[in-house]
Amino acid sequence: MMTANLEQISEHNLVILADEELADGSSVTVLCKSHELNGVVEYAEYDEVLGNFIHVRLHSDSEWSTDYFRPEHLLLMARVLEQRVHQTAA
Repeated sequence: MMTANLEQISEHNLVILADEELADGSSVTVLCKSHELNGVVEYAEYDEVLGNFIHVRLHSDSEWSTDYFRPEHLLLMARVLEQRVHQTAA
């Protein structure tokens, strides 16, 4: 088991930041509150300062939805764009 930060998430993919490495093709289970997301490491990128950015492709039966888990720092781009349109129109 490892501890990692969730950096990005979408319906089919996620990116975690960890100190440890995971090999391409490794099976991954990410615990998000009471929901589990299962997938496979597609690739990882190492950053000397931050660590390993591990890109995970979620299994089709384990896709993410805001119904299951909503990260506290989730930025919903549609809302941001909508706010910008309203501000521009004003």
